[in-house]
Parts: sequence; structure tokens; C-alpha cells
Amino acid sequence: MIRYAVFAGSLALAPLGLVSCAPASPVSQEEIADPDALGAALGPRVAPAFGSILSLDSANRTIEITHTPVNETGWPIMQMNFSVAHHVDVSGFAPGDPVEFIFDYSNEDVPEIVAIRRVSAREVIEALVPDDEESSGNEPN
Repeated sequence: MIRYAVFAGSLALAPLGLVSCAPASPVSQEEIADPDALGAALGPRVAPAFGSILSLDSANRTIEITHTPVNETGWPIMQMNFSVAHHVDVSGFAPGDPVEFIFDYSNEDVPEIVAIRRVSAREVIEALVPDDEESSGNEPN
């Protein structure tokens, strides 16, 4: 189950696994567990992705990530820079960390990460190879 930490006002839901988001309206537990619902709560130009951190610049609040394809934007697998929202704490992350993140792409030149969490490398691979593709044609005869 995918969970993100959402900070709404002074309510911190960090024990649920969220790292941080600042939604315009309150977010229910059901929305947190469902990335589509979470995206709807945050705004129409928000999308999830998996990737690997290449570099972090804490002073400028930017992260360079190689990410999986993003259906919402039509972006292919690529390496790119993201700004980091002021409420997102990335102090526990390092280059090489596999992550799942939600970003706001209202400004397509500099999309902004609004939530991020560390995941296993397996989760990133599974995001690249959906279950239906994983089993098609790759099984031994």
C-alpha cells in the first residue's frame, strides 16, 4: 500500500509514512492510500513517479532524479532536476536512494516535489515492468 505523509496545518501524519505535502484542503486517510485521490486533493497538475536520486542540493532545494515514465505528463524515463517544496524534509535522503515521489508540474520548466518516500529498488523495477509485461514471454519453456 502506498502511503505519503501529509502535513495539513499543524496536523502531522508522519507515522503513516508520509514525508510531506501541503494540500489546499484536508485529506482523508482513503485519499492518502490512493495516489490518484491524493493527486486530486492536491490539484490537477500533480503526478506520482518512482526513481533514483542522483544528487541533492540542500542549499538550493533541488534534487536530480532519474525517474520512471510519467503517464500524466507523457514524460519518458529520464534524468531531470526537481525543486523541493519548502515543507518537504529531504535531509534523510542521499544519492542512490530509490524513491517514490509526488510532484507538481504546474511549472513544467521546474516541477516541484511535494512528497517523497524511500522505497526498495524492487518497487522501482516493478514500476518499470508492470505485472502483465513481467510474465509475458519471459517464462522458461
